[in-house]
Amino acid sequence: MLKIPQKYLIINFIPPFLVSLFFWVSFLIIFQLFRIIGVVINKGVDVWVFLSIIGNIALSFFPIAVPLSIFFAVFFCLNKFSEDSEIIAMRSFGMTRFDLFKPFLITGIFLALGMMALVQNIIPNANRQYRNSVILLTSRGMMNEIKKGEFFTDIPKVILFAEDVTNKGNHLHNVFIQTKGEAGKGERIIFAQEGILKKIVPKKDFGFPEVRLLLKNGSIFQGKGDNTNTVYFKDYDYPVISGGLQYHTIYRNTMMSSGELWDRMNDEAKLKKELDAHRARYSGSYLKKKIKQIRSTWYSYEIEFWTRIAAPVQCLLFVFLGFSLGIKKGRGDSRNTGLIAFLMIILYYGIYFSLLGAGQKGLIPCFLVPFVPAGILSLFGVYFYRKLSWNS
Repeated sequence: MLKIPQKYLIINFIPPFLVSLFFWVSFLIIFQLFRIIGVVINKGVDVWVFLSIIGNIALSFFPIAVPLSIFFAVFFCLNKFSEDSEIIAMRSFGMTRFDLFKPFLITGIFLALGMMALVQNIIPNANRQYRNSVILLTSRGMMNEIKKGEFFTDIPKVILFAEDVTNKGNHLHNVFIQTKGEAGKGERIIFAQEGILKKIVPKKDFGFPEVRLLLKNGSIFQGKGDNTNTVYFKDYDYPVISGGLQYHTIYRNTMMSSGELWDRMNDEAKLKKELDAHRARYSGSYLKKKIKQIRSTWYSYEIEFWTRIAAPVQCLLFVFLGFSLGIKKGRGDSRNTGLIAFLMIILYYGIYFSLLGAGQKGLIPCFLVPFVPAGILSLFGVYFYRKLSWNS
């Protein structure tokens, strides 16, 4: 049962936490807005669709924003109480360090449990919905923005031209398509008498909208210089989305639920064992390249797996550190706790991103990426907590 002063601490923690959460989410969203603002403006996006995209982006930033908000809310709350001598008043009631820490710890546990639920399925789904929404809007634009007699260049690495366009941009006549080829393969040029844009029903697992251009009676010129090849076709299914809009991004590890992520990790592990067991079947260069690719994918999955496990721990850690740095001895305390808190945050994320690069290359065990910075910050938290040396 919490005492009245402890309930008072929780009540005063909530407003700065919500304000801080709004600030950090808004701050992080700004960088994403620069990426989608062109799509939003050019495609005439409905306000509810736009708000849905913003909501999904906001959810995706919760693993970063929530721990930071907890830290600054606890730090601000206790710093203010220390300046107003309310901490001294509570201590005069016989409250110990742990009595003061207990309400923040309980609140942190609830927030950590909420974070645990979010990172398993809700946040990956928000990442997936955000990516799908942007791709869907882009594909929708392709349905109505192709104009007759004008070059269409919204598809990356593709130039499309149609002599005539009918049926609201879905039916093209005398089509010309130029695509940039991969290194050493040259460009590819396609001529067709007509083309029909088709939007394929999204896959159930990932909700991915796919757009294809069904070309009829044409030819394909591919290659470079004397190595140019010509292919004539009656019907040709040209993948508009997968040809230029990064179909593979929908399968990023951050967009998978924890169950899907675990299954992918097992699949990669089985494939690795299979390659190791049949080394004689493959040439050395092929095998080396394949194993390197599998390891890289495995490392990214494993880092994401451990990061999700560490997210709730991070919430509790930042509660503890915020408490240890937030309490000041009194108005005359010369210790610049605000600067120390700022340096602790920089130290944490500096170590994290340094280890992230090493983990992605397989130089260190992946579980160390989220837990080493957490462990280092825990030691600092214990140090500052012990410095709160009043009689208990």
